[in-house]
Amino acid sequence: MQKRALVVAWYGSTNTEAGERVIAPLLDELDMTFPQIRVTEALASARIRERLAAQEPDALSLPPLVNDGVDLLEARGMGPVAVLPLLIADGPQMTKLRESLAGTNATVGGPLIADKDDERHVAQALDYAYPARPSHILLLVGHGSRTASDAVYGRIAQALRDLGRTDVASCTMDELPAGLPDRCAVTVVPLMLVAGTHVAREIAGTNPSSLRARLNAAGHPTEVVRAGLGELPGVRALAVEHTRALLEA
Repeated sequence: MQKRALVVAWYGSTNTEAGERVIAPLLDELDMTFPQIRVTEALASARIRERLAAQEPDALSLPPLVNDGVDLLEARGMGPVAVLPLLIADGPQMTKLRESLAGTNATVGGPLIADKDDERHVAQALDYAYPARPSHILLLVGHGSRTASDAVYGRIAQALRDLGRTDVASCTMDELPAGLPDRCAVTVVPLMLVAGTHVAREIAGTNPSSLRARLNAAGHPTEVVRAGLGELPGVRALAVEHTRALLEA
């Protein structure tokens, strides 16, 4: 009987330390939860993999691109292969991922936040990790793709409000949120799997165009959480449940 295989597909990050904080614990948890499944990782972004190859002396140690990883597993007789996407929303990157796997026999799951249950699950994880603070706004900041999929950031904020939070706002990293109370302090939480280069540069950077600098200039003392969604235990648990559903499909 062929052993089943699971490919954990994430975008990738040139900040390898930040990526490891997310991927290593998740792979360990999946290995423990599904010992009968061979679990591997793969990257969805060819551009990120090229940059990693340029800075990594041993390029053979890098995870493959998702389609290459699936092809390799199928060539080795592993099957059927399931692909667990760790992309935040059903946007352009999910479309590219599905297209890259069109010529394979892989079963592809949905994005990390695919429906209202996922939104509620992520909101609960955020609520637990970042309790309300007096005179403070919890600002959820997504990468943004300028497509309809960006609406997921506002839906997660609303799911937090449904839990009773009154201190929540959301935006993408290129914009300022509307309607913040005057002079309130802001804690920025990235709605990104990994708190990598975008968080360090576009959100928390010292340059005047960073989100933190723009919020400070608007009168809002701002701190940035340097942790991705994937570091939250509740979000890892959501990925495990997605895996269970994918393997049972």
